[in-house]
Amino acid sequence: MKCVKHVCIGVLLSSIAAVSQSASVVTVAPITFALSESLLQSTDIETLYLPPERLPMNRIAGWLARADQASLPVADAVLTIESVVPTLSLYPVLRQSSIRTIPIDAAYELSPGGAKVSLRPEADEDFFWLDSNNLTVMVNISARDLSRVWPESAGSIEEQRRKLQREIQKMTLAVDQLLLEQDVSRLAVTDDRLLPLAMSLSLPIVERDEADLVLSLSHQESDHQMIWVVDPLIRKTDGLEGWLNDQLASLQKAIR
Repeated sequence: MKCVKHVCIGVLLSSIAAVSQSASVVTVAPITFALSESLLQSTDIETLYLPPERLPMNRIAGWLARADQASLPVADAVLTIESVVPTLSLYPVLRQSSIRTIPIDAAYELSPGGAKVSLRPEADEDFFWLDSNNLTVMVNISARDLSRVWPESAGSIEEQRRKLQREIQKMTLAVDQLLLEQDVSRLAVTDDRLLPLAMSLSLPIVERDEADLVLSLSHQESDHQMIWVVDPLIRKTDGLEGWLNDQLASLQKAIR
């Protein structure tokens, strides 16, 4: 009888421990954190961002290389873009702590014939998620795999996926309309990493002195050109919706 009691108590304690340990996704890239936050906001699944919040993306790889493996959390899943940005490879590190951690690559679906983002040749430093088509692909991959990990939350995740798709489409249509109203027919970029965004707008990309609108990462003075200051999402941001709205607001400010 005592053995039975001990077994029952052990099972009960294990169940309590399992419940008390909340489900979690970890990530180290600002874009994947924003994706996870948006898709999981109506669930009890927690998204953990490991690097210091103020650290820009180009310094995260160095931080990751120095991080103490023992201090990293045990997580149910890791959301990465390491197929495109291998310097941000997190899964092999987390796997050492827990073999059960499930990798999800938002840029390249880990299944036969899976979806993947489109990249320019030899452009691994591009902000490829600025292309609305790529961003939609990343939303869909992340939602599908997160739903498979937590099927009990699939309904909420799917609802958020559809919401994000609408927000992306809304932003894309609004940008196209603004460019049309301002008769913008030629674009330029001050940084080649912004080319995914420029190319997604389907307008000729020319030298800066020939452009109607210049895409830039920082504020620049110009008496005769419109300067769209783009936030490439290289620092932690809580969710995609606010970031998309900020991008549109920045363009509206540029063309006034």
